[in-house]
Amino acid sequence: MARVTTCVPLYRDIDGTKLSAFFRYDGTEAPFDVYVHVPLLAAFFIPRDTVAAGLNRVCSPEDCSCKNICLQDVGFGWLQAVIQVPQTDPLQAWILRHDLEDFLLQTYALVPEGREFIDYDWDEALRRLNPDY
Repeated sequence: MARVTTCVPLYRDIDGTKLSAFFRYDGTEAPFDVYVHVPLLAAFFIPRDTVAAGLNRVCSPEDCSCKNICLQDVGFGWLQAVIQVPQTDPLQAWILRHDLEDFLLQTYALVPEGREFIDYDWDEALRRLNPDY
């Protein structure tokens, strides 16, 4: 299996000020999680199903179950992202919905939903943790 990596623009305001967020999925190392990296601000793993749920979530960031990022559909092809940044206030930004949809479709092509346990090479994971195995 290979990795899927994409750079997603995070739009900060209506003027088009943006940051880059890198989303990475590796079906061989962490089939349940997506690694998110916003350079100089934050880096964390979140469950892939949390990203998928964010495409259809309509809730306030206070009600969001994920500690690092809250994604919610705000309509017209946009998602609001509230990212917890260490030592400062949360970062609010907007993401084009199709950017995350395309990324998720690629991850599901690597490891279909529900096959994370079945397709995962547990022996290889153990060898990475313990080379003497």
